[in-house]
Amino acid sequence: MNSIFAKLPFMRRSFPQPETARPPRAGDRSVPLAAELAAQIEGWYRGQEFGADWTSPHFPGWTEVLASLRERPTRILEIGSYEGRSAIFFLNYFRRSTICCVDPWDPAVLEPDLLKLDPTAEAEYLKAEGRFDRNLAPFAARVTKIVGKSGDILPALAIKGEQFDLVYVDGDHTSVGAYRDCMLAWPLLGSRGILIIDDYEFDMGLPEAKRPKQGVDAFLRGIGNQYEELHRAYQLILRRR
Repeated sequence: MNSIFAKLPFMRRSFPQPETARPPRAGDRSVPLAAELAAQIEGWYRGQEFGADWTSPHFPGWTEVLASLRERPTRILEIGSYEGRSAIFFLNYFRRSTICCVDPWDPAVLEPDLLKLDPTAEAEYLKAEGRFDRNLAPFAARVTKIVGKSGDILPALAIKGEQFDLVYVDGDHTSVGAYRDCMLAWPLLGSRGILIIDDYEFDMGLPEAKRPKQGVDAFLRGIGNQYEELHRAYQLILRRR
């Protein structure tokens, strides 16, 4: 995530302590991880450096929905990488994968209304890129890091003819930003590719313009029957037809 959302007090969690993980949202699936897989995932994060965890509650759902891709040479695009927690999951879970991580790592993207909820967030945000670099260093040969705004980077990827099997949208959380990221990501997704949209049900009492849902719903209307819905709760997961 490339915004203040990662640093809000209610999301300051440390993996892998399930008792401190973010409480499930209304409608979230309750899919327990097999003990062996849970132990593997715990090992992936041992010794890594994080200031927040808003990702691990999604692991059970991801392993269920994405299992069919696990042994394939999967190309992944991540829009909003922050400290690299989700990228680490994807790189370990998809052992033959490569990932392109797009994030501005720029304090200028921080939402003023959300900064008011946590005055320490800007200082913490400044540490995120360094943490990403250190956390992803063991995967250097499989990671392409692109620093910049998704609105500039995604069209450049499309012009180059890039295609991905999995796209994770977790960038700008305004309704306009979410719409833009989804619309720009869609042409980059190959046939039968999977799109994960984070924070679909994010609220915090903010107006609709400062939440993703309205923009995501407009995106869904725009692509008509081009997708199959795999999961709808706090996150939305689609498969391209």
